[in-house]
Parts: sequence; C-alpha cells; structure tokens
Amino acid sequence: TKKKKRKSFAPTGYCDSKLMNALTCRQLALELQNQNQQEQQTSNTITTYAVCPGFCKSHLGRSVATPLFVRGIMRLFQRTSAQGAQNIVLVTMEDREKLVSGALYQDGKIEDGTTSVLEGVGMDAQKELWDLTKELSEK
Repeated sequence: TKKKKRKSFAPTGYCDSKLMNALTCRQLALELQNQNQQEQQTSNTITTYAVCPGFCKSHLGRSVATPLFVRGIMRLFQRTSAQGAQNIVLVTMEDREKLVSGALYQDGKIEDGTTSVLEGVGMDAQKELWDLTKELSEK
C-alpha cells in the first residue's frame, strides 16, 4: 500500500530552508567528527544542533493576506516566543552527553518526522549541499 504524504500548510520555501538547515547541521556534525578523528581527539569540543520552535506567533507572515477567522483559528495552535525558545535553551544548557550532535530538536527531543525525511534525502544530497555552500561562501 502507498503511504499518503502529509501536506504541510507551511510555504514550500520555508520547508526547503528548514530541510537545508537540518542537512547542513548534520553534515557539520560529521565534519567535526572527522576533524576530531584526524586530530586524534577523544571527544568533540564543538557540537551542533538544529532546533525547531514549532508554530509560533510572530510577524513573519505580516505581509500575507490571511482572513481574520483563519488568524483566530491559528492563534489556538500557535506557541508563544518563550515556548518556541525552549528548544534553543535545551541545546544550550543540557549536558552535552544527553544530546546528539547534528540532530534536530523539537519539544525537547529529537524530531522523528524530520529525521526520517533527512534520511530519505540521503547522505549524497547532504554532502552536495555542504560542498555547494562551502564553495559559495568562499567566493
């Protein structure tokens, strides 16, 4: 049986940038791990994490024409900025041994849905994105 794809309400560009951020974070974790192995270090001195604050109330969509009743419904599901910031606080304050470098965190844990998407994209695309980003940033 074919598995139905869940349609996101978020704009494609937003979803793509979130995916690229998570892929870059995973590749950076691998690059740091490889560097540590080459330098024969036993532990990572630098770790990297991607965080997803969830659907927060903000001014990002201020230029999007949204009907008033839709905005009212959205407010029922939106988080405050403080709630969205909890994942940033988590990866900043939590003991490093309890976290996975390169992972995407949401709601205080590794976000499984996005992780499966990342695995579906594959390591080749992740490395290609890394190499392209590195090339463009060196110009």
